[in-house]
Amino acid sequence: MINDTIDRGHLKVLIDLSEVPIMNSSGLGSLIATMKAVEAASGEIVIVGVNDRLINLLRITKLLNVFKIFDLKDEALNHLTS
Repeated sequence: MINDTIDRGHLKVLIDLSEVPIMNSSGLGSLIATMKAVEAASGEIVIVGVNDRLINLLRITKLLNVFKIFDLKDEALNHLTS
């Protein structure tokens, strides 16, 4: 799915996790795979809506600083369009 998006030239990706209360290793793996695919195409990925539980998961797995995380969708969109 993300590869189709990249193939259509959409290289700036925003992922909204505000409706995701918990995440397992499969979800984390999907985030990492998406990030790698987007960055391999010289794109950029940002994440918004990350709750405290997911922040803790990213911290424990040493991925907190790997992703660009924004509190608000508007902030993330401004970052992507600047």
